[in-house]
Amino acid sequence: MTVVAEQFGGPSGALGHVITRLLARGNGSFNRWLVRELATVTPAPTTVIEIGSGPGVALHELSSTYPEARIVGVDPSDVVQKSARRRNAAAIATGRLTLVLGDLGSAAMHQPADLVLAVHVIYFWPDPAKELRRIHDALVPGGRVALGYQLRTNMPKPAQRNFPKSGFRLYDSDDQIDALLREAGFAAQEVRIFGTPERPGGRLSIAIA
Repeated sequence: MTVVAEQFGGPSGALGHVITRLLARGNGSFNRWLVRELATVTPAPTTVIEIGSGPGVALHELSSTYPEARIVGVDPSDVVQKSARRRNAAAIATGRLTLVLGDLGSAAMHQPADLVLAVHVIYFWPDPAKELRRIHDALVPGGRVALGYQLRTNMPKPAQRNFPKSGFRLYDSDDQIDALLREAGFAAQEVRIFGTPERPGGRLSIAIA
C-alpha cells in the first residue's frame, strides 16, 4: 500500500493514470468549493498560480471564476498534466491558462502572483516552511496563499497508515498549519471548513503575505 501512497505524491506510469482519475473524482467537489470560497476574499486577481494542480479540476474552476485572470498550473507529474490539458483545453487554447511541468520555481516567469493555492499538497513537501517561504516570495505584497488540506483524524484510514510510511507529513491541528505560515512570514490566517466541523470534507487556510 505504500506504493499507492507514494503515487499520490506524484502519479507516474500506468498506476499513475488510475490515481489521477481517483484524484479528479475524489477531490473534485472540494476543489470547486475551495475556489468559490477564494472568490469571496480575492475577487479579481491578475495572476493565479496553483502548485500541484493535478488533473486540473481547480484550474477549470479558476478559469470560470476569474475570466480576466492569467491562470498557471504547476505540477511535477506529466501524467496528471495530460489529464489537466484535456480538461482545460479551451482555456489553454485562448492563452488564459498555462501549464508548467515542475515546481514553483519553474513558474518564475509568471511571478509575482496575487494568489497562490496548493490543494492536498502540503503533506508531500519535505520542508513545508521552506516551500511556504518560496510562495511568500512569489506573491505581490498583500497577496494570498490558500492551502487545501485534511487533518490526520479526518483522513481515510489507509492514508493515515501509509502516508507517514512513505515519508509524508500529516497534521493534527490547524494550529500546526498556522505556525508554518507565520514562520514563512504570512499573517491573518483564516480557516474555512468544507462540510461540517463534525464531518469535514477538507479545510481551507487563507493567509496574507
